[in-house]
Amino acid sequence: MTRRRRALRAQRTSDVTRYRGAAAAAITGAVVAVVATLALSSGDSPGPLAVPHAGLACAACHDAPSVADACTTCHGPHPSTRARHRALAAAGTLGCVDCHPGHRGGGVTLLADGRALRYGATDEPAGATAFRPSHPISVPIVPATTCARCHDLASSRDPVAACLVGNGATACFDEHRVVRDASGAIAPRAAAWDAAREIASTTSAPSAPAKPFGPWSWLGLALAAAGLVWIGARRTAKSPPPVAAPAPAPIKRLPVIDTSTCLGCHACVDACPYDVLEIKNYVAVVARPADCCGLILCEQKCPNGSLAIALPDEPQVGLAEVPGVFVAGDIGGTPLIKNAVNQGAQAIRTIAERPRSPLELDVVIVGAGPAGLAAALEAHARGLRYIALEQATIADSIRSFPRRKLVIDAGLPNTSALWLAEATKEQLLARWTRTVREVRPAIVEGCRVTRIERIAHGFAITDATGTTRRAGHVVIAIGRRGTPRTLAAAVPPEMANDVHYSLADARSFAGRRIVVVGAGDVAMEAAVALSSQPGTEVTLVVRAPEFRRGKARNIAEVRRRIAAGTIRVAWQSEVTAIATGRVTLTGGADVPCESLFVMIGSIPAEGLLRDVGLL
Repeated sequence: MTRRRRALRAQRTSDVTRYRGAAAAAITGAVVAVVATLALSSGDSPGPLAVPHAGLACAACHDAPSVADACTTCHGPHPSTRARHRALAAAGTLGCVDCHPGHRGGGVTLLADGRALRYGATDEPAGATAFRPSHPISVPIVPATTCARCHDLASSRDPVAACLVGNGATACFDEHRVVRDASGAIAPRAAAWDAAREIASTTSAPSAPAKPFGPWSWLGLALAAAGLVWIGARRTAKSPPPVAAPAPAPIKRLPVIDTSTCLGCHACVDACPYDVLEIKNYVAVVARPADCCGLILCEQKCPNGSLAIALPDEPQVGLAEVPGVFVAGDIGGTPLIKNAVNQGAQAIRTIAERPRSPLELDVVIVGAGPAGLAAALEAHARGLRYIALEQATIADSIRSFPRRKLVIDAGLPNTSALWLAEATKEQLLARWTRTVREVRPAIVEGCRVTRIERIAHGFAITDATGTTRRAGHVVIAIGRRGTPRTLAAAVPPEMANDVHYSLADARSFAGRRIVVVGAGDVAMEAAVALSSQPGTEVTLVVRAPEFRRGKARNIAEVRRRIAAGTIRVAWQSEVTAIATGRVTLTGGADVPCESLFVMIGSIPAEGLLRDVGLL
């Protein structure tokens, strides 16, 4: 094989020709745009006249020997009251239009009814003042850039500091007229100056509307478009590009909110810089998902982990690792209500596909919350032999929500027969109660399961009355709340509605005197959320001499609020007595208390989980 003596030349491809054509079109378009801009700007007005001069023709000012002469024709001579300014005016370096431009100028108009207008190219309402002139008064506002020629605007020692009012404006209201006359009396116009200064400090002069495109601009755009069309035609003729398959839409991470634990404290709403979240009926909701950029500030600020930025989830079946046992709902680690009902229904569908149990029941459902209730309805519809045992009442976890709290869930499909949609707590419970009355599923309320024992072909389930039921399968839908621990002190009947074991809506306790008992994460998170509400007094009762457990960020935040005085702490104390409006602590100290939160843990149902081999 002979070696080539010269390297191969690069072939002219459609890529090369496309690049050169695009460059030529871009250069042509840029040149035309520059020419069009210059053509439009040449001989054009420097901007619209301010509203007080809007009716003047160009000749009214520009046909006079000087613009300053035109001003004095209407306004009369306005000599300066300041010596330095008079010297500049006499030297011809400080004229009327230097401080009061006819074009793009601005000021404040005070009306007889107390309203104020901020004028520039147009008039815009600027609020109201206590000043009530007998007739409209217009007070011009001088741009601060005018004073920057001679003054240092950033120096507090410069005399101009007394004139600056903010928003890039100055108010030199004694420039032409003194505030006090020779006798020391305040001039009548001084009230108008003060009112104008107040308005100018919070508003800016309206800007001029954008100029429409002129014929040269349209010509430039037309030439640029023609060049691009020509390039596209050449590209298609040389090498038609392959049609690419549409890219799949990216899966967007969005806030996922656990409505059963959301405190309604507005921490996530305040943290979100894009107003994605809102509080609706005591719970955070994703009001504008399209505006979410996946920033995790809301997740970081949530005091108890009720919000997480995550990808869309899929409902899980809820099958435990132990044969014959199904776990559904919160206890399985997926607290969303729609996940819970889907898991409960799916567990029953899986059981219905298996051979019938030789025992008296096909399945016993432990718990009648969202997951347990959905499982009971599914079992009833499929004709299974079943019973659901609930230690309290149906949907007791939902009943613990505050009044009119919104129950909302992620955008997952509802595969159960249990109705679930965006609704308040009362609407949800009403629909579920109606369903239970119509369907009449086999649910026993007030029946606490104390033991689950494995037997041949299934399980023996014993309740607190000693009754034992035998079933081939067990669905555990008891949640993770367990039974709240209570205080040794008796709760009087008149305080029964003011003693709480969980916090769902911090804002509803604003303005109250609150005592929180506990030193764990739940107690600290509740104290932080409550102390963030306006007018709320929070006392944290801690049995230990110091925080001994809990997340570092919770401890740090509580200590910061203790130092700021928004949380008081009673160390090495316990509640010994509860009375209306107060509690008594160790040592006999009385603390005002309108709401008492007991957050000293709960008695989990670990015994049942150990019985079936899940622990």
